[in-house]
Amino acid sequence: MLKDIFDKAATDPDFKPEKLGDLSDERRQRLRVHVSMQILSLSVELTEDLAAICSAYAQAREKSNKRVPEYLRDYQNPDGFYKKASSDIRFAARACGYDAITDVEQAMKVQLIFQQIQAFRNKYKDWYNGYKHGQRTIPLAISFPPDTQKKHWGLYKIPKPFIEERNRIFIEASFLISPQAVGEFINMAGGIVQLWIDVRAIQYPKIFGHPIQ
Repeated sequence: MLKDIFDKAATDPDFKPEKLGDLSDERRQRLRVHVSMQILSLSVELTEDLAAICSAYAQAREKSNKRVPEYLRDYQNPDGFYKKASSDIRFAARACGYDAITDVEQAMKVQLIFQQIQAFRNKYKDWYNGYKHGQRTIPLAISFPPDTQKKHWGLYKIPKPFIEERNRIFIEASFLISPQAVGEFINMAGGIVQLWIDVRAIQYPKIFGHPIQ
């Protein structure tokens, strides 16, 4: 749904969201940036959800109990999970219900996915935190090169050090994420959802003794 809004805001002249009415080109661009931030936020949240469910299922199997809700409740460290899963293939396999010795191909596959997720988190987590926990990530348009009127819209992360000169603050393009990066966010989210479905289908019967109903 969010991707549909993102696409229509750019290409559909009849796209007139309720309560927004007719949209100027600038408002359309601003809307697309806001929607891309929502998609990024959901994608990062999915990385945390996947780490939590993998960890909870793995703990329940290791301890031979069914206390998955308790382990989900207490889970707090997605970065630690991905760091370990990216470097320890046995841990990565176990987190998904595989055996690193007998399921070598699957173990290597899920570890690669965990490594990709870790890289994604390292790349975008600060942007996500700046949006979710404050106003450090905002929609912004900059003129680049500075002597032109061409605007580039994107997500801007307010940096700790400002570049100031003669009472003017300069914005570096490196702190801007183009809305076109939304394809990367969606691909990551789709991969996470599929792995979550696979893990649940494998782990659930082993823990609870019957398939998901």
